[in-house]
Amino acid sequence: MKTNIDPMVDCVFKAILGREENKDLLMNFLNAMLGLEKRERVEKVDILNPYNEKEYFDSKVTVVDIKAMDGKGRTFQLEVQCGNGKALKSRALYSWAQTYCRSIGTGEDFEKLKPTVAIWLLRDSLFPQTDAVHLQFRVCDLQHSISLTKHLAIHMLQLKKFQDGSIMKTDKERWLNLFKNGENLDGDQLPDGMNTKIIWKAVKVMRTFTEEEMERDIYERQRMGLYWYKAEKYEWEKAIEEERKLRMAAEDEALKVKEAQQKAQEEERRVAALELDRLRDLLRQAGVDPNPKIAAIPGTNLA
Repeated sequence: MKTNIDPMVDCVFKAILGREENKDLLMNFLNAMLGLEKRERVEKVDILNPYNEKEYFDSKVTVVDIKAMDGKGRTFQLEVQCGNGKALKSRALYSWAQTYCRSIGTGEDFEKLKPTVAIWLLRDSLFPQTDAVHLQFRVCDLQHSISLTKHLAIHMLQLKKFQDGSIMKTDKERWLNLFKNGENLDGDQLPDGMNTKIIWKAVKVMRTFTEEEMERDIYERQRMGLYWYKAEKYEWEKAIEEERKLRMAAEDEALKVKEAQQKAQEEERRVAALELDRLRDLLRQAGVDPNPKIAAIPGTNLA
């Protein structure tokens, strides 16, 4: 039976990866998404803002992130985004900067700053110029390939571009498939490649939203909030498009008027030139020079 629960809804996302009892899911997710191996792997993690369903009871469409710190002092910030607004790129950088700045207290040495890694799961495509699912943004000099710092890393995962038709072979593919198609997964029988202990536990968390009345209510509130957001976004985009069409029509009309005025002025000049030529011909026929020389005026240079 389908779960009918969308893991991209804020409260579900945070319940899966932001609960104290689900630290194993969070560590697996981080290692899989970031490709961390050997000494770089996350082996211990503290969730800085653990999930609490009471926080969401009155929430509607809020941006709920997960913040965690591993044993090496690295800070991780996880967010989901179901609709891409114009300012999303700036918002991602701003929220990363806020998290990074808060990693030390007032007056503490800057050397105590540790790497901050942001991971954004995007339902829609934010970068249409590429088919890449996973984009990694860092600070470096492009001309000389010199890195300014390893402290900044913002990962954007475009779920829409993830090809989910093949068998999932890696943890990263399994997580991407879960967040892209989780609502339609069979909660009793997972497809080939998804049948792992970690994914089963994540699906179990999702299924609790159909069993726990309060959490189900929170989920429905946030999901309806997303529907309203999408509807308002559609109406806003429709209004923008109508305004654009009206503006283009007005510009076209103004251009036509300007072209008509230019043609009328050209026609007036042509008629005036023809009349001038006719008058000159009449003067010549009468024996009068139509272009007489002007005698010089004494004491001037005019001729």
